Amino acid sequence: MDQQQQQQKDIIIFQNDQLLNLLTDKFFNIEKNQPNIYYKFQNVEAVQCGINKVGSIIETVTSDGLETMNKIKNHDDFIIKNQTNANEQYIIPFNKFNDKYELFNIDQINNNSNNNSNNNNYNNNSSNNNNNKWILYKPKNNEHNKIKAIKVNKEILNFLEINNNNNNNNSNQNSNSNNNTLYEFYLIASWGEKMIFKENDYLAIPLVKNNEIYRISNKEFNETYRII
Repeated sequence: MDQQQQQQKDIIIFQNDQLLNLLTDKFFNIEKNQPNIYYKFQNVEAVQCGINKVGSIIETVTSDGLETMNKIKNHDDFIIKNQTNANEQYIIPFNKFNDKYELFNIDQINNNSNNNSNNNNYNNNSSNNNNNKWILYKPKNNEHNKIKAIKVNKEILNFLEINNNNNNNNSNQNSNSNNNTLYEFYLIASWGEKMIFKENDYLAIPLVKNNEIYRISNKEFNETYRII
C-alpha cells in the first residue's frame, strides 16, 4: 500500500478523506464486504449552544480518556451528551441534529420553553434554546441513525501499516491509563481537530451522507449501538 499518512514523532495521522478512501472499498463496501450495520438505540441529552457559547471548546472525553475536541462555530449548533457511563459530549450541527433526534417526551415543550410557538424553523427540537437546560431526546427511527462500523482489529492495523514501532512512545505515555492498548493512530476529523483511534475501537461511516469517517470508542459503542 502506498502509505501517505503524515508522521509526527512516530504518531501516525490520517486525513479524513484519506482514511475514508483507503478503507471504503475493502472494508465498507456493502456489496463486496457486507460490513455490519448498526443503529443508535440510546437516548441523548442535548442543549442548543446559543450566542454566548460560540467559540467555546467542547472536549469529548470517553472512558479511556480524551478522544477529541471541537469549537462551537454556530449559535444554533447542539451540544450532545451521550447516556453512557462517561457522559461524553460533542457538537452536532443544527441540520444534522434535526435529522437524527426528536424530543423524548413532547410534554417537555410546555415544561421547558416560553411558548415560543412562532419559531417554526426549529421544528420543536430547539425548545431548550431559551433556557439553556439539558433536554432528553431519542434517536429517530430513520437511516440517519444507522452506521456501517468495523472494529479496529489486527487486519485493519496491518492494512494501515500501524505497528508496534509507531506506538512505542505512545504506550509509555499511556501506561497509567485503564486502556493498555499498544496500537493507536490519529485522524484529522471533518471539523479539523485530531481524533484518536485505539485497537478494538470502531471505525464508523454514516449510512447516508457517508463523506466522513470517525471513531466510536469500544465501551461507548456497546453502550449506544446495536446491530441490525
